[in-house]
Amino acid sequence: MRSLFTSAGFKSTSWNIGSLSKWNTSKVTNMSYMLTNAGYNSSSIIDFGTLKVYASDISNGFASCVSCKITLNIYSNPTAYTDALKFAAYKSGSKVTVNYSSATTNIDNIMATMTTGNNVVKGSLIS
Repeated sequence: MRSLFTSAGFKSTSWNIGSLSKWNTSKVTNMSYMLTNAGYNSSSIIDFGTLKVYASDISNGFASCVSCKITLNIYSNPTAYTDALKFAAYKSGSKVTVNYSSATTNIDNIMATMTTGNNVVKGSLIS
């Protein structure tokens, strides 16, 4: 899923792919750049639903997805996560909630990739 939606809808004010909640991502190992810049100029908040993350690489995965509303349920312990949340959910009304499993021992390091003042929140422990 590397770069799957990178810059998709970048110039559009009404782009939306809908919810990712029913996607089976259990075998996906690379989600780097997946939603980077997706819907960047959207005039409304894009609700992606809940995305299950099993990937070992989420580098820049959600960076600059400024109009995003998404819940990330991380079941893995990503070893590559540089700028995973940089400038994510930057617009007012957007939000990224990051839930994590007991396997995600580096959750604080992943959360530290977010930009100060945005709407990215550390959620809860999931099973």
